[in-house]
Formats: sequence, C-alpha cells, structure tokens
Amino acid sequence: PKISNTGTLMTFSKGGQVWLADLTNSNFESRKLFQLRGNQSDIKWSPDDHQIAFRSSRGDHAFIGIYDFNTRQVKFLAPSVDLDFSPEWSPDGQSIAFIRKPNALEVPPFTPQKVGHPWSIIRYDLEIDQAKTIWKADERMGSVFFGQFPSAALEWATPDELIFPWEKEGWMHLYALQISSGQTIELTEGAGIVEDYYLSRDKKTLLYTTNIGDLHRRHLGQIDLPSKKATMLTSGTNSEFSPHFTAYGVVFLTTSAQHPSRPALLIKDKIQFIGNSSVVFENQN
Repeated sequence: PKISNTGTLMTFSKGGQVWLADLTNSNFESRKLFQLRGNQSDIKWSPDDHQIAFRSSRGDHAFIGIYDFNTRQVKFLAPSVDLDFSPEWSPDGQSIAFIRKPNALEVPPFTPQKVGHPWSIIRYDLEIDQAKTIWKADERMGSVFFGQFPSAALEWATPDELIFPWEKEGWMHLYALQISSGQTIELTEGAGIVEDYYLSRDKKTLLYTTNIGDLHRRHLGQIDLPSKKATMLTSGTNSEFSPHFTAYGVVFLTTSAQHPSRPALLIKDKIQFIGNSSVVFENQN
C-alpha cells in the first residue's frame, strides 16, 4: 500500500488492479480506480497527489502508466515491447524517470545472465509529452539489470540528479547521474555490494547497507550528496541493516552470532538498543 503525501488517501493492489481507500472515512471504504489488462503494481503518488504512476505488467512486457484523478483517465508513457518498471516522480512533478529492461527471449531459467542487451533509464517529460533515454548501461559488465536488490531502483536527489544501482565493476554499487550533462559519479567504492539505500526527506543524505570492507557482515554507511562524501557509520562484529532517519538519530536493526536482530539507535557515534537506556558500545570509527 502507498499513502498519499497528505496522508489522507491510500492506494493498493488487489486482484491485479489499483484500489483507492479514503483514510478519513471511519469505514475505510475502498474502490477500484480503473480496470486494465495485466497486473498493476509499483504505485507512486505525484508530489501534488493529483496523479499516480504505476507499472502495468503484461507477461513478457510491461508499461508505465499514469492515472489522473481529475480526468479519471489512464495514459501509458512511451509503451514498447520491453519491460519498464520503477517509475519515480521528479521533485517538481513534471517528469517521471523509469528503468527499461530489454525483452530477452529464450533465456534459460535459473541461469545467471552476466551480459546482454543493456538496460537504460528513461525520462518522460510530461510538459512536452516526450520520452528520452538519459542513460544506458555499458555493453559489458553490468549490462543486465539485477533486480533482487536494492529495493529502490531509482531515486531523485535533485531535479537534475538521479541515484541508481549498477554492477559496472561486478559489484552492486550506487551511482549519481547528472541528467543535464549525462555524467555519472560512483558514490560507493571497494570490494562488496550495496544491499539497500534510503534517502533523507530533504534528499541531501543517503543511508546504505553494505559489506564493503567487511565481506562477512553488513554495516551502515552514509553519503553526503552535495559533496558526494561517503562515511561508514558502524563497524565491528555485529551486522547492521535496514537504517531509517528519525528525529533522534538513525534507527536500524542489528544482529550477531549470539543475538537475533533487534532495533537500535545511533546517536553521536554511539549505539543504544531501543528500550535500554545504557550505551552498549561506541562506534569504532
């Protein structure tokens, strides 16, 4: 389920279709917004809550669609025979970026695909009603999109900058794409993967889970997006994952060989288990 920016409406998928619930109604009544072929998912609200973007899967291909609450009409963005997914609204609501994965026929099941037809990032300008490929993977390593992680495929940092994951060097790392110039900057370096990442509300700071520097464990890193400086927040014998920003610090889950996962809070380089007022250990960094 996806909550609107005002917090009063909720969309969700049911039976392959998109439904809307009014959260201000004590009965939580819901209704189907529209009926389409295929399976609808990956719903994203526009910044002004007047529209939603979604993915419409049709088996061997998929479209990105927009539903307008004012006109009650559905529009598909540059439909093709490829697999489109991960629609993301620009901060001003004037563009949508999404990933296009080429349709590959006769790929053996349960077989790793290391190279293939390159995947790309498409930007659809809603003002001029036009799609443009703003980035395309190299034809070598990283040409095939790996969709199991991170959970966020695209994130807008600024109106001119997109964050995306890419296996260019054989490891899943994060990159920043400057749309106006087409330049890409690697945000994470080293042997290891970025498993997940999260943007702050002001979109100036990025948290990520990684095993870079410690292949047998997961730790938390932070990137200051204006400067592109990466800093490790945790280290040691525990594994930390699922970080989120709060008003009190970064909250996350931590686990070890002796303890199951439990919530903890990072405040000024010190980690506290939630529910326990004593500081357990200080960050080695």
